[in-house]
Parts: sequence; C-alpha cells; structure tokens
Amino acid sequence: MSEVQLAENSAVASAENLPDEQPLYPHSMRAEQSLKNMLGFSRHLLLKHPSLALTLFYLLASSLGLFLTVELLSRFDFSILPYLELTDFLLAAIVNPRSLVISALFFLMYFSLIVLDKKCRQWWGGYAWAMEWTQRMTRWIPMWLSAVFGGMAYLYVSGLVAAQQIYQEIQDKASPEFSLSLIYPMNPGGKETRMLQPVQLISRTSGYLVLYYEKQVMLIPHANVAAFVPLEKSVTAPAGKPAENPPSQSGAATPAAPIKEPEKAA
Repeated sequence: MSEVQLAENSAVASAENLPDEQPLYPHSMRAEQSLKNMLGFSRHLLLKHPSLALTLFYLLASSLGLFLTVELLSRFDFSILPYLELTDFLLAAIVNPRSLVISALFFLMYFSLIVLDKKCRQWWGGYAWAMEWTQRMTRWIPMWLSAVFGGMAYLYVSGLVAAQQIYQEIQDKASPEFSLSLIYPMNPGGKETRMLQPVQLISRTSGYLVLYYEKQVMLIPHANVAAFVPLEKSVTAPAGKPAENPPSQSGAATPAAPIKEPEKAA
C-alpha cells in the first residue's frame, strides 16, 4: 500500500474518532425531546381510548365549574358548600357553560404555544438564548410536572376572572331577570308573598335555585317553585318612573288612546 493511501486511511480513521459537535442549545433540545415524547404518548393513549379523552375533559370542566360556583358565591359572602351534593359536581360543567369554553381554550392555547415557541427559537436568537437559560435553571423539574402546574394556574386565574365578570353583571343588573312564583309563601322583609320580582339567577344546584333578590342571596328549593319566567328589560321600570306601554302581540308598542276634550255648551 502506498504512503498516500496510508495517509488517507489514517485521516479518515482520525475523523471518525473525533467527538460529535455539541449542540448550541443542549438544554432546549433536551426539553423539546421530552415534550415530543410526552405528546406522543398522550396522542397514542387518546387515539386508542377516545372515551377516556372525553371523560377526562368533562371532569376537568366539571372541576372548573364547581370552583367557579364556589368562588362566585363567596363574592356575595355566601358559602354554597354545605348545600352541594355529588350530583352538583357531575353537572357543574352544564350549569356553568363558561367552564367548557375555558377548558377548550386551555388545550387550544397550550398547543398553539408549543408551535409558537418552536418558531420563535428558530427565528429569534435572543429568545432561544433566554429559553436555554430558563431550561438550564429548571432542568430538574420534569416536563409533565411543569405542564400540570401551568394548566392549574391557568384554570385558577380563568375561574377567578369568570367569577368576577358574572358578579359584576349581577351587580349592574346586566344579567337576565326573572319572575318567581312560589307554591308556599315566604316572608322577605316581614311581608308574606308568593311572587318575587325581579330576581337574578346566580347559580343552581340539584336541590336549590340560588337567586339574588333585593341585594341578598336566597336559596329557593325546587319543590317550592311554581313558575320561573324570564322578564324583558322594558317591563322593569326604575323607581319613580311609570312603566312603558307593554308591547302588543305583533311586537309594536300599543299607542295610548287619545283624550277627547269636552264639548263646549251651546
């Protein structure tokens, strides 16, 4: 074998024995790989058991709905926990549809942030360096644990915001108003009555309607409700002002009859 061939073979062997080049952002790449593994496992599990995915999603929405109910009533200085049953937890997502919307937005935002994070690390060097520093400082925290705590924080803050919005709508009388007819009379303010009007619905449980009437929270058992009829905003007139003419069946307001002047004596 010639000296030239020996030199080429030695060069190739030395090149193969060289250590691999270290990646520029090793901690970010490790975190990205862990995230891919977690998402791949979740995707495989949910595609194999779709009923499990729906069950987990509904349990998440029910937990958020129950938290929303408790937090909302706590703003009225009222604790609903002694009046709740197991059925109320199972129906909390239906009673509070906002919990379903918030839960759906949570998954949508989570996957959107994953895609956005990858694109930003490719396009923006400063962001990639910042994420590398963050991953290096939190490398001892498992990826699934970060996802769980991040999701809980998002749902907690979203529940607080939704409870404040509903509370403000009730205080401003922007929520729907109802007329409540009772089977057995009540004595609000020392006066016996079978009709409460207008009332606002805060929430409902398997046994009670939770209403807001004359700046106080009232629990009305379902067994005592004869009728629960929504009111139009035009029906409830402010104090000191006469109510407007009720609309006719065609939807137009009924005009008042003209007043005839008395005829003069001849």
